[in-house]
Amino acid sequence: MNWTKYNLPAEVYDILSQSPKVNIGNTTQELLASAIGGQDNGFFEVTYEVPGKRRYVEAAVARVRNGLSVNYPEPYMRRRDPDCVFVGDDLPTDKE
Repeated sequence: MNWTKYNLPAEVYDILSQSPKVNIGNTTQELLASAIGGQDNGFFEVTYEVPGKRRYVEAAVARVRNGLSVNYPEPYMRRRDPDCVFVGDDLPTDKE
């Protein structure tokens, strides 16, 4: 990939040049598909394995009418984002 066309700082150029796999979305649709694991998916979990313990769910990403919705299961993670919606009750919802 020709990183020079992006006019990046030298440090970033060096990192990207040594990275074996970098995906760049050229359209909004490509970015949305990348965020949910493929164009045909409507839901995607961002997970990783904790060695010797369990599979950890960092976030759940869902395609919604106007883009994407990201839910962080851990209250700690939700509080780190000042622009998130933090539901303060246990009332039922019409959302999956």
